[in-house]
Amino acid sequence: MLATSSLKATFTKLPNEAWGVRITGADQAPLSGDQVTVTTQAGEVRQVTIAEVLETSGSAYVCSLRPSPKPVARRYIKGGYFGRRFECGECGDMVFNGSYCWETGLRHGWNNAVRD
Repeated sequence: MLATSSLKATFTKLPNEAWGVRITGADQAPLSGDQVTVTTQAGEVRQVTIAEVLETSGSAYVCSLRPSPKPVARRYIKGGYFGRRFECGECGDMVFNGSYCWETGLRHGWNNAVRD
């Protein structure tokens, strides 16, 4: 783990056109998996994880970054117009709006729903 007392980390462009981080003032070499706090030129603070050290020059290190995990997208619509099921008036099945009716071959819609 890196000591953060005199550590300065800035983003830098790597030769493969990806973003990396340049670390100066570290007491020891960073290791793969170390987390570093980087302050951007705009003043935004970001926490990044080091993948590997690419270049060493004295007490300065250029490192590649691990990709940050992406949030998982939901694959369904909860509630709302397309998410609610209803009973088709033609085939009697519980269906979603826009699916095809096996009885008529037409799209299901609220116009052919069974109403109480």
